[in-house]
Amino acid sequence: MRQNNPPCSDSEQGFTLIEILVVILIIGILAAIAIPSFLSQRSKGSDACAKSMVSTMNKAMAGHIMYQNTSVYTGVTIASLTAFEGSIRTNGCGAGTTVSIGRSGSAGSCTSTADATRYCVRATSASGNTFAIQRAANGVITRICTRVQTRGGCRGTTTTGSW
Repeated sequence: MRQNNPPCSDSEQGFTLIEILVVILIIGILAAIAIPSFLSQRSKGSDACAKSMVSTMNKAMAGHIMYQNTSVYTGVTIASLTAFEGSIRTNGCGAGTTVSIGRSGSAGSCTSTADATRYCVRATSASGNTFAIQRAANGVITRICTRVQTRGGCRGTTTTGSW
C-alpha cells in the first residue's frame, strides 16, 4: 500500500524547546543592553536641544542689543528675542522644556529681569537638567548647568557644573 505522507527527513524537523529558549534568552540579553542605552540617548538629545536653545538665545541677545544700537539689556524679553530670532520658542524644544531670561544670579538662576549690564538666558530640558549662560556686569560670559539626571550633558560629579 502506498503511503501519502512520507516520514520527515532531518532537514524538515522543527526547533527543540532548548533552541527556542536560547533564542529568547539572547533576545532578552540584547534588550537589557539596548534599553538603558536608548534612555541615555533620549536624555542627551533633550539636553542638546536645551543647550542649543540657550546658545541661540545668547546670540540673539547680543544681536538684539546691537540692532537696537544700545548696550543696555533692560527690557529685553523672550517675546522680543523671539521676534528678533524666529527659532526661539517659549516652549523650547517641546513638551517639558522651558526657556527664561532674566538677570544673572547664582548657580544658573535667572532672577527678575535683565538689567543694564548683565543678563542670563536659561533653558530646562525635558530631562530636568537646566542650562544657563550668564553675562556678568564686567562682560564675562559663564555657562552653568544644574543637573537633576545623572545622564545628559552636564559635566562634573556635583549637581552644578559647566557645559
